[in-house]
Amino acid sequence: MLAGHYATALVAYQKFPKGTLLYFLIVSQLQDLLWFVFHYLGFETTEPSDVLNTTLSNMTVNMLYSHDLIPQILWVIIIFFIGKILFKSTKVGLTGAALVIGHFVLDFFS
Repeated sequence: MLAGHYATALVAYQKFPKGTLLYFLIVSQLQDLLWFVFHYLGFETTEPSDVLNTTLSNMTVNMLYSHDLIPQILWVIIIFFIGKILFKSTKVGLTGAALVIGHFVLDFFS
């Protein structure tokens, strides 16, 4: 899983070196990082809570704020403006937004 995130970040950094590699790394796995934060804050629950009772058939994850469609629109807009303002480049902002959208779309296939 991590190799795909890092590979897309490295390709984006190679094409647009004006942005930083750290920006592209964070953006390429933004949804997963947000899920960890929201999980520990209690906004998104993961069941069962006991790791010894966990199986693939009984695992449920509520990713309402990190992976659902409406919040994705908000995250894409935020990442675009962060890239545009931080690096003074619309291309970097658009690339960051494309990485977030790509992650969202490719999550459907995994």
